[in-house]
Amino acid sequence: MTANNYHATPYDISATGFYFHSFEDYEAKARNHRNEYGEMVEEFEIQHVAGDNYQLFSALGINQANLKIWFDDFEDMKGTDLVGAIYLAEYLNVDMPDYYG
Repeated sequence: MTANNYHATPYDISATGFYFHSFEDYEAKARNHRNEYGEMVEEFEIQHVAGDNYQLFSALGINQANLKIWFDDFEDMKGTDLVGAIYLAEYLNVDMPDYYG
């Protein structure tokens, strides 16, 4: 499995985003992230940039609210569990945190 890379893109157009690799990395960077005026940035679009399980990331609609669940329960999913999770999320619209969490 390759290391996954993610990007937090601020909705605030006066702020730049940042790359991260884990939930702890995201929290540390987001906690004090500021825009060009020195104001705290609070909302980010979370993007899967490179690595494994992009299709599952997309099917689950990962965002700030469920990012910890992604890292805790889904990021390292493999094999038939991965295929089943993608199928359930993408085609049957099953709420994955309730199903697997």
